[in-house]
Amino acid sequence: MSQTFGVDISYANGDVDFHALKAAGVKFVILRCGYGNDMAHQDDAQYFANLEKCKIHNMPYGVYLYSYARNVEMAKSEAAHTLRLLKNTNPQYGVWYDLEDKILPSGEVLIDMAVTYCDIIKEAGYYAGIYANLYWFNVKLNDSRLNQYGRWVAQWSNANTYEKTFDIWQFTDSYQIGGKGFDGNYAYKDFLSGTPETPGKPTSPPIKEPAPSATDTYVVQSGDTLGGIAEKHGTTYQKLAEINGISNPNLIYTGQVIKLTASTSPAVPTTPSASENYVVQSGDTLGGIAAKYGTTYQKLAEINGLANPNLIYPGQVIKISGTASAAPNNYTVQSGDTLSGIASKYNTTYQKLAEINGISNPNLIYVGQVIRLS
Repeated sequence: MSQTFGVDISYANGDVDFHALKAAGVKFVILRCGYGNDMAHQDDAQYFANLEKCKIHNMPYGVYLYSYARNVEMAKSEAAHTLRLLKNTNPQYGVWYDLEDKILPSGEVLIDMAVTYCDIIKEAGYYAGIYANLYWFNVKLNDSRLNQYGRWVAQWSNANTYEKTFDIWQFTDSYQIGGKGFDGNYAYKDFLSGTPETPGKPTSPPIKEPAPSATDTYVVQSGDTLGGIAEKHGTTYQKLAEINGISNPNLIYTGQVIKLTASTSPAVPTTPSASENYVVQSGDTLGGIAAKYGTTYQKLAEINGLANPNLIYPGQVIKISGTASAAPNNYTVQSGDTLSGIASKYNTTYQKLAEINGISNPNLIYVGQVIRLS
């Protein structure tokens, strides 16, 4: 079985030079189209630019959507999000449901979500598949109901040890092209023939890429742990903590640059500027953000007008310093909100909000609805 080399790209790769990709032997790309529910502000910031480049450079492509769903209804919204962005496209390398975030449920709910999303994509006429790492496929997604969909397996190693069939193997997160790091992939399915094909394991070993050089660094992704990063790069979390001056190995954050080898002098931890804002990532807590910036969660709650420090959400902008925020007058309902949850955020009761807004049934609120808070 032949293998085809490609990369997957998103906003994190910035402005991608497709001439450099083609010169490096890239034969396909998989584009992140967005994340989460069907809201335009959750489209990938580089998706349309990357899509246009694919068309200009005659580069075959697929797309993927990063999931934050917690139930089947949210999976339906994520499928709608994907289909909205697939208008006027030809994703020959499939449409992939990226299941990896730690907020996702487990068990039957996760399987039901995956089936729901993939069935909607298939019914729309596209090749549907699931992206996940080796552990997730072996433990969380090991269900026969998923056998009808493609599999894109992430295992950053010189060999893929997944025992079932798969279409694509993501073998590294640090393939260097033109001075930029990319996720490297091998496809084993002939996506361009137009002929249905059963995915399979490779019959020949993949091309081995050189090990990272001593100057390489790693940018922390959502869901990473220092131990996991260490394992990927053949070292220990203790060593990485020492090299990077990390006093608490449990406190790393998305976007943090981790040095993989020691320099001539030990790294000195730096504290981010107190004037910065911080954009909440999946898995963040207010206490964890406070620890990164040398402050307390109580202070951040006061500055940002957070009535409940336990309720923050991905994409929320947290001010690190300044004066306390004035309480907002209105709140726009987001997907997954409940009136009681909104009330809890703003230190009131759902009965009071229902009364202020003339809501006869507190269980019936809708996305986009503006709730007066006082």
